[in-house]
Amino acid sequence: MRYRAYLNNEIFFDSYSDDAAFRLVSAALSFEAGKAGSFVFAVAPGNAAYGEFANISDYVDVYRDDDIIFSGRVYNVSEAFNTVQTVTCEGIMAVLNDTVLRPTSFNGTLEQLLAFILSNHNSQVAADKQISVGTVTVEDDYVYRAYENYASTMSRISDLTDSYGGYVSVYRGSSGLVLDWLAEYTDEATQEIDFGENLLDITRTSDVSDVITVLIPLGAEVTNEDGTKSKLTIAELQEQLGKDYIESSEGIALYGRIVGTEEWKDVTVPANLLEKAEEYLQQKVNGSISISVTAVDLAGTGMDVDAFQIGTKIFVRSAPNDVAEWFVCTAQALNLLDPSQNRMSLGSVKYGYISAQVKSQSKYQQITDIINGDYVRNKDVFDVNARVGSVEQTVISQQTSIEANEEAIRLKASQEELNNVTGRITEVESAVLQNSEMIALYFGADGKISSWFTFDENTFQIGKSNSPIHSEQDNESYKFVNDSGQVLLEINPFGTVSKTVNVSAQVRYMDGDTPQWVTRKGKYITSVGVNLNDIWIGG
Repeated sequence: MRYRAYLNNEIFFDSYSDDAAFRLVSAALSFEAGKAGSFVFAVAPGNAAYGEFANISDYVDVYRDDDIIFSGRVYNVSEAFNTVQTVTCEGIMAVLNDTVLRPTSFNGTLEQLLAFILSNHNSQVAADKQISVGTVTVEDDYVYRAYENYASTMSRISDLTDSYGGYVSVYRGSSGLVLDWLAEYTDEATQEIDFGENLLDITRTSDVSDVITVLIPLGAEVTNEDGTKSKLTIAELQEQLGKDYIESSEGIALYGRIVGTEEWKDVTVPANLLEKAEEYLQQKVNGSISISVTAVDLAGTGMDVDAFQIGTKIFVRSAPNDVAEWFVCTAQALNLLDPSQNRMSLGSVKYGYISAQVKSQSKYQQITDIINGDYVRNKDVFDVNARVGSVEQTVISQQTSIEANEEAIRLKASQEELNNVTGRITEVESAVLQNSEMIALYFGADGKISSWFTFDENTFQIGKSNSPIHSEQDNESYKFVNDSGQVLLEINPFGTVSKTVNVSAQVRYMDGDTPQWVTRKGKYITSVGVNLNDIWIGG
């Protein structure tokens, strides 16, 4: 998977390049559904764009292979003592903070209101910041809004999503910036997350902190016959019952009476207010289950699957956590230099009345599966201890195991090497191999293995490429073995055994500090003498 970044259409980062002009010290992308997102990176002297970043006026685009995944503008630039600059970019949606909607009122559909707000925004900015309406799937037949204060365009659009839900996103289209407002995400990723394959970490959380079982809904402000003002309620629809609220008998049975209010300022019809209130109360009675996942993105390994991205539904399967369902990717953090640090959150899922789910949480809390991967940093440059992963599991039965496919799982990561003068980073590739028989780790440069070690339940081995020997250790001895499998030297509890001894000058046996015998340089004489005093050895 290749990442590239451009400043005003000029490239300054390429994850495939070893040229210092296109390398970064660090690079992290952060996304969240309905938010602008950010790109934070550190650039050292020698980079093609070093010193060229300015606030607000400069635009940065990030590509994953051929797809643009971030578009934004420079928000802040800071420089450390070592001259490395840290640049913070905000997503392009942030241009909605550049304009203000003055006090006004509106009648019409939601899509018409959105178009009205964006038209007001476009009248205040240059062409490169103007936004057109894209796909809108959030619907309402009639909307009335009275804006009495001055507020940013961003806050006005946030008001709409708070009232009607859905997800807003801004992206670069073929003819400029486009804003979509989707009631829900529908795209399903071809890549799944499976325990024992690409799932690294999973945390599941239940939240019932904002449960409401009795709701008093409030609508738009209305003028009464006596000239006073009040909020629209549903009382006239329920005159026979004499109440201005609705309640959930199922929710009350579970949690008791918990009263709350919610206001829809643009609703002027009691029947519409009742409809919205019933839907809202159902959501508040329902508990939510959210899941946070760390997983290997198999799209980066060459597999024909979609890369994980915000807004796609991803199927998660983890038997130990009793999970097998679709979740929406709602937040994502990408480390462009170290994929092992990538994180994402999968959004809340409603289960209906969740008493059974809450009771079962104790089981989920007892199951934790973590495989922490880390890439290897060059010890000669930073003297940082190399480390490759740790495995930590706690299971209800107090037994620990790692489930893996018979097929090997390969996790690849990048190694950073920071040069003290230029901040140049080179990539060194490492690989972890795990299958049903052994675990092996390989280290190398430019994709070529230079050293390795493997271990299983019986033997630990260490070696280097192009070396005629390697070492092996088991429960019985430590050995040096050649490529043919012949044991050259063995150290065991009884002493040292060597198949071959080459002596260039002399052999001396010492009893404390006193030499007992010395042999002279010469050749082996067959059947001469009974001890080394009578035998010559050597060349």
